[in-house]
Amino acid sequence: MSLSKMGVAAMIPYATAVVCELIGGAAWDLWQRKGASVTTVRRTGMATAMLGASVFIFLTMRATTATGAILCLSLFMGIFAFGAANVWAIPGDIAPYGQAGGVGGVYNFVGNACASLAPIITGFFIGSKFGYNGAFTVCCIMGIIGAILFGISKYVRLEPKES
Repeated sequence: MSLSKMGVAAMIPYATAVVCELIGGAAWDLWQRKGASVTTVRRTGMATAMLGASVFIFLTMRATTATGAILCLSLFMGIFAFGAANVWAIPGDIAPYGQAGGVGGVYNFVGNACASLAPIITGFFIGSKFGYNGAFTVCCIMGIIGAILFGISKYVRLEPKES
């Protein structure tokens, strides 16, 4: 691929994610307005995001053409963004009233602290005999674990402790 074609190809998954996250946010909000519980909406949304991402990352490993890889990566980004439209609603759902910012800050810190390990782990696998497929396999496994964890979580508002 030429550099200009690569630039356009690299944009497609991200453009897909933007559209799918907007659609996902509207869909999850509508489902909740129609009577679904917060727990049901968040579990379903996040589990869909994580499991769907795992499936499409796995399919990306099997792609044999650039077009196939771009399609799989676009589907990966799309399903993940569709479901993950819930991710920043969770702190607001569970934080005691007036404390969503603090809970969101801790949520963001823990996520970024753990994510800081991703380049190290990815580099380890890419440099090993497992290569990129090893790194993608770890992504698939982590997505499945994430789907399970989000799927069993209960999203109820926390009450502040009396001192």
